[in-house]
Amino acid sequence: MESHPPALTVEQARAALAGIDDVRVATARATRTPRWFWLATALLVSSAALIQLLPPTPRIALAFAPGLCTVLLVRVHQRRVGVRLNAWRLRRMRLPIVVLVVGTVLLMGVGVTGDRGFDARWTWALSAALMAGWTLACTTWIERRWESAVRSAA
Repeated sequence: MESHPPALTVEQARAALAGIDDVRVATARATRTPRWFWLATALLVSSAALIQLLPPTPRIALAFAPGLCTVLLVRVHQRRVGVRLNAWRLRRMRLPIVVLVVGTVLLMGVGVTGDRGFDARWTWALSAALMAGWTLACTTWIERRWESAVRSAA
């Protein structure tokens, strides 16, 4: 014969849910991403355009380095903080992430167009600067949306 624990009262259930929300908000506040992380991410993203200024052999060897370094930076930061966040699961975080990626690809196109269309290699440096600025703007947007999500949960 199975025995089940007694059901929670409405007050106990509310208290348990409030406790869960308190822990979630406290965790989000304690794990605020430092500004150096966003600066490092912007530098890594913009380095993808600067790599195009290298001769063909090192350029091919370093093609995936910015993306790999960005992923490693995220993993190290998550390990240090102790909380792994999948921002894609939060609806309000999807739009800034998509805007960041699409904008970065379009800004990489500035370098491609300048180099291939006008034979102006300096456009890769322009593309890198624009990508760094774009990444900082988008990550600031992401950070503000995250903070607003934390405040609304409180």
